[in-house]
Amino acid sequence: MLYNVSADPGEQNDLVLKHLDRTRSMLEELGRWEVQSPNPMFREPYDWRSRYLKFYDSDYQMVQPE
Repeated sequence: MLYNVSADPGEQNDLVLKHLDRTRSMLEELGRWEVQSPNPMFREPYDWRSRYLKFYDSDYQMVQPE
């Protein structure tokens, strides 16, 4: 996802498809950073993604409860 938070603070308009070159260069930079970064001293368990991925597909409440 790519947003212009100064013009769209609510992050309602994803700009990835309008700015593919910028998106690609940012992803390449992220990949280089991940490769060059040292490994953390701790690791998630091998099955972390399979256990927690389901939570990312959930609908989350967007307003604070009273």
